[in-house]
Amino acid sequence: MSILIIAIMILGYLLIASANYTNVNKAAVAMFMAVVGWIVYICYGYDFVLENHPREFLLYLMGDAPTSEGVKYFVAQNLFLKYVGKAAEVVLFLLATMTIVEILSDNGCFDFLQEMLRTRNAKKMLWMIVLITLVLSANIDNVTVTTMMLVIVHKLLSNRRERLTFGCAIMLASNCGGCLTVIGDPFGLALWSGGAVTATNYTVSMLVPVLLACAIPTYLLSRKLPERLDLQWVLPPYRGDDTNLNRRQREIMGVVALLGLWFIPSFHNITKLSPFLGALCVLALLWVVNEIYNRKLNNADQMVQQSKPRAIQYSSLQTILYIIGIMLALGVVKETGFLQALGEWCWTNIHNVFILGTLAGIISTVLDTFTTAMTCMSMFDVAPEGALGDMACFAQNGPYWKIVAFCTAIGGSMISVGSLSGIVLMKMEQINIRWFLHHFSFKVFIGWLCGMGFLFAEVYVFNFF
Repeated sequence: MSILIIAIMILGYLLIASANYTNVNKAAVAMFMAVVGWIVYICYGYDFVLENHPREFLLYLMGDAPTSEGVKYFVAQNLFLKYVGKAAEVVLFLLATMTIVEILSDNGCFDFLQEMLRTRNAKKMLWMIVLITLVLSANIDNVTVTTMMLVIVHKLLSNRRERLTFGCAIMLASNCGGCLTVIGDPFGLALWSGGAVTATNYTVSMLVPVLLACAIPTYLLSRKLPERLDLQWVLPPYRGDDTNLNRRQREIMGVVALLGLWFIPSFHNITKLSPFLGALCVLALLWVVNEIYNRKLNNADQMVQQSKPRAIQYSSLQTILYIIGIMLALGVVKETGFLQALGEWCWTNIHNVFILGTLAGIISTVLDTFTTAMTCMSMFDVAPEGALGDMACFAQNGPYWKIVAFCTAIGGSMISVGSLSGIVLMKMEQINIRWFLHHFSFKVFIGWLCGMGFLFAEVYVFNFF
């Protein structure tokens, strides 16, 4: 049965990696892996439980005779719910941040971005877009940021080749910003929730490598752009009666959201509660401000309903379901003992965190950033704080976690199918993979090497970790 569960996982990974060719939805595959894996596990739970959790099972029985029903209840309550809780922490955080972005967007808090970017200087616009995307994706969901910035560029530029260049830069900046903080990407959030990293240490150690990996490809892209751009004249978005906020009120809402998101790591350090509670607190506060500012509108008999881009909403729902499916599927594979055995084999035969990270980055180019990173995370347990020798690599804030986060984020940017942001770019701009490989992949590779070089210096020269 262990072989069957592992075979299901491998088949699912192959379908995820080839989703662009088979048109099989990644979220559906992930959910199928999770459901079938746990069904097989619980049907043969007695053997799995006695092999991996004999002591906990005896304590659970409290002297009663083991039965088939007792084993199923033990698996459902003591094993399955543990992984549901881990997935819920990540998903509830994403749900809160997505709702925060929705409130800000509905009130026109992002309209100023379009005004800022109205310049005919191609290089200036490129660097401004990259900087804005990097900052936003470090604080909110990077897929949402990618979609929002691509919509803005699509409104400003009529030349498709120029839009493709700007779109590639947006995708890379979004992935880089996502791995810069623990709240910018689902994997960083999983690392933080699992105790593998702390917020401040993670950001400080990732800052220079991420900036190098983003700035170098952006500079190389800027050399191919013309001096001047032909901008489209874009009217301010019509909002009817769906918002009555003035510019100052929109700025206040944006500041409340941004400061609230920055306070979440402090909230976690003070209370030790899950980070998603901090995100829900920020959402509640922003919601109250929204109700106060729009009180006249909310009391109106009829409101003009702002049309929502259903494709974006559907994409957000797919992201949530995909994350749930992957985390539950990896949970059942971990319970078979396969991932721990794979981790021991890799460490025994490779015994180098940079080689492991590089392999993870290569795999993420064709598989998926989140799937690859979560698999690498599940192979090793977080070592006790202050661990010495080889185990220091896997202790809290150890180099392994950050190298994997960096390599999978940048590696997933080398091919457009390697990350959710890249898939959004492909769908919105109809990018051909061959064009992407020819015009962008090598530039990302150069940035990846430079960032890895600085991480290497942090570990072996500066002794940062």
